Amino acid sequence: MAMLLGSAAGGGNTQVVNVGFFDDKFVDTYGYASSLFIGTCTDGTFDQISNAPILSLSWSTSNVVTFELSGVYSNAGWTDVTISGQTFTRASGTFTTTGSTTYWQWSSVTTNPFGFTPGVDVNCVFT
Repeated sequence: MAMLLGSAAGGGNTQVVNVGFFDDKFVDTYGYASSLFIGTCTDGTFDQISNAPILSLSWSTSNVVTFELSGVYSNAGWTDVTISGQTFTRASGTFTTTGSTTYWQWSSVTTNPFGFTPGVDVNCVFT
């Protein structure tokens, strides 16, 4: 696992995802997804929301970027995440909570921000 980086001035948080790959018959996934046992994510907690455990920071071949946390939280506490130069705003993502998770998804993302090479480190910078 990599180190957790922070930005005291901006209150930001950088998670380093070591890219994993899940080959599925229908939809492939790149990045970090604990449920698929792929990739790693620094310390795996999200500073902006009570150090919530991060369950996924990933892109799928259905052209969706997913950011998922363990626990139920409100749609607040952070502004955006930049992954490999692509910025995804919290407000423009689809926000969903279930009984035990909270996630944001962005659709129509045709360029994979994590790339297609497993084992590469990718910075995910939250503000």
